[in-house]
Amino acid sequence: YLSAQEIEQVVDDFAAADCPLDVVHVDAWVKGNVIKDLTCSWEIDRERFPSGWAKPLQDRGVRTSLWHNSFVLPGTTAGDELLDAGLVMRDRRGEVVGTNDMPERMVIDLTDPTAVEWWQDKVRSTVRAEGNESFKPDFAEEVPPTAIVADGRTGWEVRNEYAVHYQRATHTALREVLGTDEIAMFCRSGTA
Repeated sequence: YLSAQEIEQVVDDFAAADCPLDVVHVDAWVKGNVIKDLTCSWEIDRERFPSGWAKPLQDRGVRTSLWHNSFVLPGTTAGDELLDAGLVMRDRRGEVVGTNDMPERMVIDLTDPTAVEWWQDKVRSTVRAEGNESFKPDFAEEVPPTAIVADGRTGWEVRNEYAVHYQRATHTALREVLGTDEIAMFCRSGTA
């Protein structure tokens, strides 16, 4: 869905068809081109999703889920903040390493407790502002193999567990802000 108005129309259509609807998931709620950039800016697009947009849905018994991923672009507020704080993956020389498919796309080092806290602050503040009760932690498969993470391991060594760090950080923050452990997330990646 590309706007709150579009979502309301879909909910109306479901109601007219007497079709139960519990949750609406929204991918493109942030500024930027999610489809092209495949990153999360964490900046709410208020032109398409004005403040309070989810409240009418909640009043109708429809919960909202929002998309995010652990990739950022330099030149965005989130990207520059993480870059300046040293919370994105770098190689042995200290150079930022992006994902293999999109080298400009930086990966948040969610093995670093400071990065986890930054991430959880974003999750908590978004839930408070938007009223969503879930997230879709998308991606997390594209860990740069040459990265060196906070504990000294390589990206190759943490590639399978990275999704768990990412999803755990989101789940923990959701549990804290919602006050329940009954959390449902829509996750794409996983690990053995």
